[in-house]
Amino acid sequence: MISQEKIKELRQSIKNGVPAEEIRERMLRDGYTEEDIKLVLAPKQYDMRPWFFCAAVLCFLVAFYKVMTHQKSFLMFAFAVVFYAFFEKERKRVAKENTP
Repeated sequence: MISQEKIKELRQSIKNGVPAEEIRERMLRDGYTEEDIKLVLAPKQYDMRPWFFCAAVLCFLVAFYKVMTHQKSFLMFAFAVVFYAFFEKERKRVAKENTP
């Protein structure tokens, strides 16, 4: 099992420009398992839920404003629906990843 300090050290060396394959080879030489290597080299998953939700709300507010001022607003409503669909998809993905 690899320690958290070692994981932080190796990830910092990746940020400093050391190629991932070089770190993989070094870890294999040091006797780490493939599972430990995957822990260190796993890509970071970004959570885009707040951005999608804010975009959906903003598009809806602009569309509502356009309706109140008697302008065409179908496109903004469509954008709001699309951003909310992305939000729901991301919410389900994050919930699936966090369940044991």
